Amino acid sequence: MGAVFSKKGLNYLLRKITGHEPQGDLIVHLYSNNYIPKSDSHLASFDEVEGGDYASKIMWGVLWDEKATHFENVEIFEFGDVIKEFNVYGYYVTGRGQWVFAERFDDGPYKIRVKGDKVEVKIRMELR
Repeated sequence: MGAVFSKKGLNYLLRKITGHEPQGDLIVHLYSNNYIPKSDSHLASFDEVEGGDYASKIMWGVLWDEKATHFENVEIFEFGDVIKEFNVYGYYVTGRGQWVFAERFDDGPYKIRVKGDKVEVKIRMELR
């Protein structure tokens, strides 16, 4: 499907990667509801995963320099004790309290069943 940017998210991300938005981190979250992101979605549209010792992660390597044409970020979410199975449908990224972009997994949802289950989120963006 590819990433979908919020209406304000694209401008925020462009300021962030060019160093004009130094405040705050970009945070990667997983969502558990059967939802297809749209540019007019709201942060409340995404039900963040709960359980299995889940925690969102800071996205590193988001600053371009004049020679860079892309950045890539890989986050691996490994789950701990799972009391009740749940699905992970995709991820969303937030910055300064707003959602910036999101992507539903094309090959998902991923069912989290046991301790040690993993979800890998690979984010690659490039300038063309």
